[in-house]
Amino acid sequence: MEGPKIYAHVDWQDAYTHPIVIQALSAAATSSNYSLIYSVDELPSPHTPFLQITSYETLSFEHLLENPTTSFACSYIIRKALIRKHYLAHTIHSYLTKHPERELECLTPLAVDFDVDYAEFLDEALVEAYELHDA
Repeated sequence: MEGPKIYAHVDWQDAYTHPIVIQALSAAATSSNYSLIYSVDELPSPHTPFLQITSYETLSFEHLLENPTTSFACSYIIRKALIRKHYLAHTIHSYLTKHPERELECLTPLAVDFDVDYAEFLDEALVEAYELHDA
C-alpha cells in the first residue's frame, strides 16, 4: 500500500550536486510517490506532504513553520549553524588570546576544532582531540 504523494522542491543551485540529489530522490521513491515542483505555490493544498531540498537562503520557512507535520526541509540548516558556531568559537578564542585576563573563558562552553574527511573517521578524531579527555 502506497502512502500519500510527496511533493518535492529541489533547487540546490549547484550544477554538480543538483543532479545527484535528484538521482538520490528518484532512487529512494518511485515516481508515483513523489512529484517535483518548482515552488511552494504549486502545492495542491498547504497540508500536502512537502519536501524542500534547497540552500538555506531559499527555504520556505513560512511554510515549514505553518505545517510542521507535513513540511520537511534538508539538513543544510544544521550545517550552517555548525559553521556559525565554529566562527563564534574561533572569535572567542582569538579574543581570549589577546585578553587572557578576561573571564569570558569560564562563561563559554568548550569548543574543539578537528577535521573529519568522512563520517567513519569521527570516532578516531574524537579520540585524538585531547582537549575532550578532561571534559
